[in-house]
Amino acid sequence: MKALQAEAKRTGIAKTQWDNWIAIDRLDLNSLTEQAVVIGAPISKVQKVLEKPMKPGRDCLSVVRYKNGAIEEVTEKSIGLLDVEPEADPEPVSEVVTPTKNPKAVAAVTVAAPTQGCPAPDFAAIDHRANRVLRAFLSPEQLRDFNSEQSFLQRGADTGHLYMITSRNAPQKLQHQSYRSLYDMTAGHALCVHDWTIPAAEEMLTLALFVATPGKEAYVRAIPDNGQEI
Repeated sequence: MKALQAEAKRTGIAKTQWDNWIAIDRLDLNSLTEQAVVIGAPISKVQKVLEKPMKPGRDCLSVVRYKNGAIEEVTEKSIGLLDVEPEADPEPVSEVVTPTKNPKAVAAVTVAAPTQGCPAPDFAAIDHRANRVLRAFLSPEQLRDFNSEQSFLQRGADTGHLYMITSRNAPQKLQHQSYRSLYDMTAGHALCVHDWTIPAAEEMLTLALFVATPGKEAYVRAIPDNGQEI
């Protein structure tokens, strides 16, 4: 919030104050009372401000989902795609295809790269509010599996391998795949990749987006697991 307050009232040659900067600046960050304010700025600008303090030292991946089901990484040239107006209740993806000439973006998200290493996660109570964002990126088949099994399948963009992504809230299911959220079904082994600082649904979304985005699957596969080559 301090970062948002500073950015809201900052001015420069190509920078004007956000529309509601006075209300943002008046927020009492020392108060325990719930406060709310509408930020008069595009999502793309807000996420740039929040990315560094909320995910310090982490590489982040921004992606957008189009109406036709295609998923694409957001670059500096297409950063404005993050400013899409979300649908009231996004329909699940029916299939992943190449975007058309003028595709309509219906969902966008920024996630931090998963971290490396072990040990196995501690299955404590977790916040499920990230479920809605996860659902916006799942196909009907993935959504059905997630609702019934707390897991779903994702095809790798680079290798074509089929991965099983499982929620850490399902320890009994995870015990069959070395207590790892990401399991390479094609190669027959788990990958020690995770992010336990975020809700389980957000972790699942992060893993799904990284293996499904061209060029990012290699990052996940290059993470070492106790010296084992994957």
